[in-house]
Amino acid sequence: MGEDWRKHLESQDDGTVRIKAHGKMNVDARIVTDQQHLSNHIDDRGPEQLVNAAELPGIVGEAWAMADWHFGYG
Repeated sequence: MGEDWRKHLESQDDGTVRIKAHGKMNVDARIVTDQQHLSNHIDDRGPEQLVNAAELPGIVGEAWAMADWHFGYG
């Protein structure tokens, strides 16, 4: 996988965490969570999957993951 998504995290005031577009990402990605809950996820395949979605051609706006996000469900 490309550049580490953790280097591009920004906490937002609205209860989300943003992964700023980098590498092949066409748009930013946002997760409905906070830094504390995000750090509880040892398996980081979920955010990687969200980054992959943000790389899709034709995506408009932002790629979002809801508060119950986890790897494998799209």
